[in-house]
Amino acid sequence: MTAARALTLILCAAAASACAQVIGLDDSLPAAACEARLHSDPANCGACGRTCQGGACVDGRCAPMTLARDQAQPVALALDATRVFWVLEDGGLGWARKDGTQNGTLWQAPAGDSGRGIAIDGGNLYWHTSLAVRRAPAGGGDIAVDEVAQTVGYLRRCAVAGGTVYCSAGSCANDVESCVAWWPFGNPAGAVFTHNQPWADRVVVDEQYVYWTNNTSPGEVRRVRRDAQGLIQDLATDLDQPGPLAVAAGAVYWVDATWSLRRLAPDATVPTSLAGGLPGVSDLAVDASGAYLASSYDVSMVPPGGGDPQQLAAVRSSWSLALDDDAVYWVDHDAGTVMKVWK
Repeated sequence: MTAARALTLILCAAAASACAQVIGLDDSLPAAACEARLHSDPANCGACGRTCQGGACVDGRCAPMTLARDQAQPVALALDATRVFWVLEDGGLGWARKDGTQNGTLWQAPAGDSGRGIAIDGGNLYWHTSLAVRRAPAGGGDIAVDEVAQTVGYLRRCAVAGGTVYCSAGSCANDVESCVAWWPFGNPAGAVFTHNQPWADRVVVDEQYVYWTNNTSPGEVRRVRRDAQGLIQDLATDLDQPGPLAVAAGAVYWVDATWSLRRLAPDATVPTSLAGGLPGVSDLAVDASGAYLASSYDVSMVPPGGGDPQQLAAVRSSWSLALDDDAVYWVDHDAGTVMKVWK
């Protein structure tokens, strides 16, 4: 018996075939036929029970699925357990079910509005323009607005956690340089500031810290405690325009102008390079299965230990992506679509 045949083979029932889960202890079992089905069966694509929901299965991977089309330049998206929400460049909101069975418009923005980002926290949607943050129940309801022009300034990127809004912004409280600011929604006048950041760009939060990149050369990745106690910490310095940023399992990830994905492990002082050759990256999300990147060219994945990026889908211009346990979701700004592909 070969070593390969001694491996556990997961064989799926499909059509008239009655393959079951077996352990390959007998070379005469029809393993090849059943394994082939995992490479092509849209009901069991790459794994038993993984359905492509109407799409094709090619080489054990589901083809990308369109959740919504004909959208007016979607710029960012967020997920809850069953739905995808996105904000359009004109400030409007759309939504779709993750299984692709339904989509629609959640809110139409007034003329002259503009959308920049969206987040979900505590059952509420938060989305922002450069001068305001709006909040509404994800299931629909009244919209509340934080006008920030006189208190925080020009908003660039925002995150939300525990009802507190965290944003990078320009001209903060009349600063010459930008800042990172955060405030409980409904009280922007009470914002806490980290002043005089050279060009605060991406912002993410975890349970204890708020992190951001200064998108300059040289630039930095920094953090400070969410309770504003203690000093700002430089996690990495002398960087070349760090931009897209993510935090997962205590490690910090970013992409810089050298087209490289880098990771700073917990308690490490020197970042490592996970992958290069990543032009035009606009967003980054990380979980235990890998680092996922949206760009002007494709949506791709870099394995957890690093290596060559694996293309998941070609795009016209993806500005934002998000993950759940099973799939990757993104908006294609230029194509006007909201998409999904299985991991």
